[in-house]
Amino acid sequence: MNQQIEAMMSLKALSIYVIITFTTAYLLDIPLITGLLPRSYFEFLASIRMLMPFLGSIVALRIIGVPIIDGLKDLGLRLGKIKYIPLGLAVPYILYGLGAAILYVAGYPPKNPLLVVTSLPGVSPATAAMIRSAPMMYLIIQLVSAAIAGLTINAVLAIGEETGWRGLMYRALTPRYGLVAASIITGIIWGLWHADLIVYLKYSLPHHPDIIGVITYTAFTTACSFILYILRHRSSSLLSPAIMHGTLNALGGLMMLTYPGLDEIYTLPVGLVSIVSLIIIGIIIYVLPEK
Repeated sequence: MNQQIEAMMSLKALSIYVIITFTTAYLLDIPLITGLLPRSYFEFLASIRMLMPFLGSIVALRIIGVPIIDGLKDLGLRLGKIKYIPLGLAVPYILYGLGAAILYVAGYPPKNPLLVVTSLPGVSPATAAMIRSAPMMYLIIQLVSAAIAGLTINAVLAIGEETGWRGLMYRALTPRYGLVAASIITGIIWGLWHADLIVYLKYSLPHHPDIIGVITYTAFTTACSFILYILRHRSSSLLSPAIMHGTLNALGGLMMLTYPGLDEIYTLPVGLVSIVSLIIIGIIIYVLPEK
């Protein structure tokens, strides 16, 4: 077993993982970038794309000679300390609240994202009228639904990514560089994994399909990675990181619609306010003693 662990911590395993994960994901993006497939296929292909880090991890384990089942368990595909699941679920909501508070102090009060939805093209008059009749109730329903999605289907998809970013990369980098540096390295690589989506498909930052957008998104993933690494380290599992990742994905649309008139490079869910909020949350979690 010690030899297996050393193999997973090798730079060879890391290199194989990065090559496979980037190659397969970027190949999946080509049909959308070139227009061979319409943008309506984005969500479907994005779901498949999230599984590519899992595939990269499997290939890396296979090539370095580690049994797949044992290797995946060591990467974190196990129950671990379930007491960290509530924290993984809570972090995206704390981010939402803290980010909104910062923007409010800066002079940008939030809007109810459900009321913003009623003015979007394609929303039927009946749906718009229903939402306007009780906007806070429907907002609460959406917030609860995001938690359910984050604990279920979104967490399953996020496991596909977390197996690589907080699984194999955690095992390869943390013993060499320590938790903080390893999380930063992973966050940068994770952000660049999205670079073609940002530049060619305006992913998450529609007004910044350029180097500024890539840098901003990479700063966001690096700040996220710090918290996800802490959850992975303390829980000895990928479960709580996957739930945080999945819940953040579920809340992203609501966050963006909360500030529809502001440049997304400054606001939620991936802009400057999110980055600052995540750093604050991460530092607080990091300095708090592990229970």
